[in-house]
Amino acid sequence: NVEGVISKITEELEEFENTDTQTEMESEIGDILFSIVNLSRWIGLDAERALRGANARFRKRFQDMENTAHERNISLDQIPLDQKEILWQDSKGRVG
Repeated sequence: NVEGVISKITEELEEFENTDTQTEMESEIGDILFSIVNLSRWIGLDAERALRGANARFRKRFQDMENTAHERNISLDQIPLDQKEILWQDSKGRVG
């Protein structure tokens, strides 16, 4: 059932938190991704389509963030992370 799949994702995340090596991390990331794809299957969604949508939203938001920084004569590579986060949140509000 879906609750079991969600529990498995939680379990895999906890296992990831307890990794010590890159090899262990890679293995657990694979398990997390596999479990999330399984959740998508259980609820009738196409995981690849969902990921493509997330990538498209990220790209639009980041481009908006770059445009805003350019308009304000701000260099993204020279501002602190908290200011980048403000630009990011503003972009999310504008482009969804």
